[in-house]
Amino acid sequence: LDRDTMVEMHTYGVFGHSSGTRVMQVCLAQAYSGVNTPGTVNTVETVEKLLQGIEIHHYVVMDMSAIPLVNDAIGGVEVTLKDDFTSYDPAMKAGATLRLMGKQAEFFVRGRMTVADGTNASRMGRQQQYLSGFLTQFRQSVKGNQAKLARLFGILEGHMLSDASQNTLLHDINFYDDYEWTPMRTLDGEHAIDEYGFAEFWVDEDALKRLVADIWFD
Repeated sequence: LDRDTMVEMHTYGVFGHSSGTRVMQVCLAQAYSGVNTPGTVNTVETVEKLLQGIEIHHYVVMDMSAIPLVNDAIGGVEVTLKDDFTSYDPAMKAGATLRLMGKQAEFFVRGRMTVADGTNASRMGRQQQYLSGFLTQFRQSVKGNQAKLARLFGILEGHMLSDASQNTLLHDINFYDDYEWTPMRTLDGEHAIDEYGFAEFWVDEDALKRLVADIWFD
């Protein structure tokens, strides 16, 4: 999901009470929390509404500082750089094939303003490239090794929040090992810039309905 996807979102005032709904970028849902509705739950409810009522059973939130930790715990992720990142690291030149380590991984998935055209759309392409390599490396490094998985969760302590227990997450990860990983899917729609200079992504509703039907009901 593009972080700039425009959605109808529940908002809350400074004292945590409901102030109705507004159409805003989905990334803002995390910032809005109520007396009994944390930002994580507001995000889940907003995305469920966007996806035509598809239920999200659990959420996992990880802060940016955990990216190098997870990356290095599995031995790094190899990528070929399509864009120039030398403003972050002199070794990260366009065309270079590197095994990203430490902060390089965060630069790659988070860098935007000084990379390529500076848009979130191009950054999402890099994030998909990274995740594809990450999943391959994760399987090679961790598959079937429960002790290593447990150490990974230990590394993430203080950096990750979930409404699922560690046992539930470990159970799901072990099941995912046997899944066929198909190419990532994205929403069709149009990018725009509003009158204040903020990026917007307006979803093609017909394409969204077809995507939901294809993924969950095919």
